[in-house]
This record gives sequence, C-alpha cells and structure tokens, in this order.
Amino acid sequence: GAIVAALVDRPLTGAEAGAGPITCTLTPQIGALGLQLDLTVPALGPDEVLAIETDDPAIWVSPPVLRRDGAHLTALSDMIHAENDSFAFNRSTLRVTLIGNGQAIEMIGCAAG
Repeated sequence: GAIVAALVDRPLTGAEAGAGPITCTLTPQIGALGLQLDLTVPALGPDEVLAIETDDPAIWVSPPVLRRDGAHLTALSDMIHAENDSFAFNRSTLRVTLIGNGQAIEMIGCAAG
C-alpha cells in the first residue's frame, strides 16, 4: 500500500528518464557566480520548471531561465552566498529537478563545462 504509493510518487532518476549528463559552466560575476546548465532530458510539457539546489544551505540559487531545443535544455541561473562571501561549489552534489505535467526528474551532479 503506502510503500508502493511512495515509490510511484517519487521523481524519476535521470537514468530512468533517459537523461544525459549535465554540464555546468560557471561565470564569476560581481557578488555572484553565474551558472549555466546544459543537459539532454525529455520535455515535461510547456510549463516545465527546473529547481537547482546545492549541498550548502547558505548558497541561494536563483530561479533559472530555461531555453529548450528539442531534448536539449539550457538553464541560466545565479548563485549567491547568504553572507555575500566567496564560496566553494561542489559540482558532484548539485541536485537538479525538472518538474512538469505531474512528473519530476531528479538528477545529481554536473561536469565542468
């Protein structure tokens, strides 16, 4: 009962959804770090959104601007430290969740772009 429902209600992994690896490109900015993600992932409808999370709760990630070209998705975002400090960014623990049409795809980590 409850376990089956929970498993059905969880996000798909990138592998389950047929997503490719994520490439992330960082661009230093004044007071922030620009983040561009490039990935191949199936579309989840016209109103899809992408959530980006780091493993550091002190790093705020802005809602990304998305551009889609078929299965290729580009997300542009900014990362800012809560104390306006410089910070390290761990690519291997970046959590990226694509949400749309009652579905979600969760992917972990990105390679340097």
